[in-house]
Amino acid sequence: MQVYRAKATFEHLGVRVLFITFGHAYWAEAWRAETGVGFPILLDQARTVYRAYGLERSLRRTYSPRTLLFYAKKFLRGEGWRPARGDPRQLGGDFVVGADGRIVLAHPSRDPIDRPSVNTLLEAIRARGAEEAPCQLPPTA
Repeated sequence: MQVYRAKATFEHLGVRVLFITFGHAYWAEAWRAETGVGFPILLDQARTVYRAYGLERSLRRTYSPRTLLFYAKKFLRGEGWRPARGDPRQLGGDFVVGADGRIVLAHPSRDPIDRPSVNTLLEAIRARGAEEAPCQLPPTA
């Protein structure tokens, strides 16, 4: 996970990274244990935040040839595959939110593998002096 690998850089900039999921607390903790990601996870089971940020659900984009090829390559490289837990149609996104609550960067995902680079997130943070960011909304936990 790119964002977690850059944890020290985010911390150096005074940035707080949050993961938001609509999943059940059990699956959120299972995901944390599997990935080793130590960022806080907020539960949004009613998907209030997902709707507020305009994040879509799409069966077609979730199982697009591009997405299936990406996961097939990961599997063939021996990186494993975690089955979806919850609603696999729910798309996520990445958002940089300033200390004043204004959105500095919004990247709603087109499909489950569509994420901005860490450099894109850091550029947005540095350009606006954001103190809290990024919020990453994964498709499932």
